[in-house]
Amino acid sequence: MTLLELRTAPTVELMKHLSEEISKEEYNAIIYELTCRMYVPFNNMGISFDDLLLQNGYNYTETKHK
Repeated sequence: MTLLELRTAPTVELMKHLSEEISKEEYNAIIYELTCRMYVPFNNMGISFDDLLLQNGYNYTETKHK
């Protein structure tokens, strides 16, 4: 999926893609987009964006710098 497709796809479509065979990068991109749609700053739950991202299943990858 392109970035534009991620941003404009209905939430239910994004959720369907999670059950398909997709790469880790695409999985993370979908999880990130869904988390952006869910997160409300200063909510009553007191959860940070990063914590919600992890709870939704985002997998941080190690980046290698040269």
